[in-house]
Amino acid sequence: TYIPQIEQPKISDEDLEEMIGDLRAKENTVYSLSEQAKRFMNEMHFEEAAQKWHKLGKMVENDIFYIQQEALCTYKSEKPEKVAALTKALQIITTIKEQADTETLGIIGAIQKRLWDATKEESFLDGAIEMYKKGWTLHQDYYTGENYALCLEQKSIQEKDERHKIHEQVEAEEIRKQIIDVILPTLEEEEPEELKWKYATLSNCFFALGDAEKGQEYEQKFKEQNPEDWEIDTYLKNRQVVSNIRYKKCSEKLFDIY
Repeated sequence: TYIPQIEQPKISDEDLEEMIGDLRAKENTVYSLSEQAKRFMNEMHFEEAAQKWHKLGKMVENDIFYIQQEALCTYKSEKPEKVAALTKALQIITTIKEQADTETLGIIGAIQKRLWDATKEESFLDGAIEMYKKGWTLHQDYYTGENYALCLEQKSIQEKDERHKIHEQVEAEEIRKQIIDVILPTLEEEEPEELKWKYATLSNCFFALGDAEKGQEYEQKFKEQNPEDWEIDTYLKNRQVVSNIRYKKCSEKLFDIY
């Protein structure tokens, strides 16, 4: 209509069938590899899952989802050993040029946080804080927000300056309150997959704020969503970090008293 001089393409039925066949074969292969990768993840065979996601990334150009999943499974595999796997995962995820979406920021933050846990090199903790802060401030994303609060508290434990320590603890508390306010109005709108992680986040936020009753309530709701083993493991690790931080904060207060 708008460019009348252009001729429509003329494709024979034989050529059209061949094109459709090629696309169908590729689609089937992509679907098959994706299902295999997801199955390996569900079985917590992360090294094998990473290999499948890597193949998919080679087949489908410019699809950052496969890069994200490869990086995620690479660091979760902890092979050949933990720090090496994390370093490799960081190399994979940083091939994504535009690092502004919540998934990419969250994975980079997770890798940096785990490198901090493994090495106690403070630059990794600072890197995790930077990534999680960006995800929270740009998108009000509850996953990056929860981890931003966790990392701030870990940073506060390292602080020697009491003013910085208090500032980071207060900021972490405020972020958790904001996360709860963001999530609660949306619980009736979500698909089960998204709802599962919202319950997990609410549980950890309430536990961190000292409301054990609400924490247990949302933990039960999380479990009722039938999470995979690796998802339960992720939730429990975050909950353990929350418990450890609360224990350290209580110990510091007792030390100050005596």
